[in-house]
Amino acid sequence: MEKAQNLIELSRFLAKLNNQKQFHIGYCGEVEEEIYKTLKEDFVHEKDGISFWIAKNQDGVIITAIGLDWN
Repeated sequence: MEKAQNLIELSRFLAKLNNQKQFHIGYCGEVEEEIYKTLKEDFVHEKDGISFWIAKNQDGVIITAIGLDWN
């Protein structure tokens, strides 16, 4: 696991999953641009950066992600 650094890559991954019924996360949206906006507004913090963690396979492709939103 590593802290996500690239919101575009993460948005693309989440959009791909959100368009599959079994993986859909209603909160984030379904379109890459909409997800990017949500991530930027709700999961990027000045002090801590992006509050999403990802895991990549041997080829460097994201295979899982988890976002944490806390106050």
